[in-house]
Amino acid sequence: MKNRLKILLGEWGRWKRTENRTGLGYPSRSAFHQERVDGSRYYEASAPLVDDELRQLDDAIGSLYPDYQAILRVEYIAPGVTKVKADRMKISVRIYYTNLEHAHKNLAQAMGSRYQIGFESKLCAHVDLVCAQI
Repeated sequence: MKNRLKILLGEWGRWKRTENRTGLGYPSRSAFHQERVDGSRYYEASAPLVDDELRQLDDAIGSLYPDYQAILRVEYIAPGVTKVKADRMKISVRIYYTNLEHAHKNLAQAMGSRYQIGFESKLCAHVDLVCAQI
């Protein structure tokens, strides 16, 4: 089950992917715009509306350590599977997940206590399980 922070990060990634399309050189309007039945024309918004929570998240990501910023951008903005993303960053998949977990924790801390609720890392749960067996 995803917690509030991961859901918000997913929305942030969609917002950033849409925002970054404008730099690709595509025209802002299509030659084949849509018409309504009454003849008036309308244009769809090129980027989704952004609320204050996403802007706060964007600012918090900007204040993180650069390695954590990079891993969050790669995880939520870049397309592809984890193996390809880890290869692109020139790290192993295990280190990728470890860095992503640390980035989530630091971001939850930077965003406030409301986002820390329900955030339990898989690695810490595994360590607790192993320690309980000893």
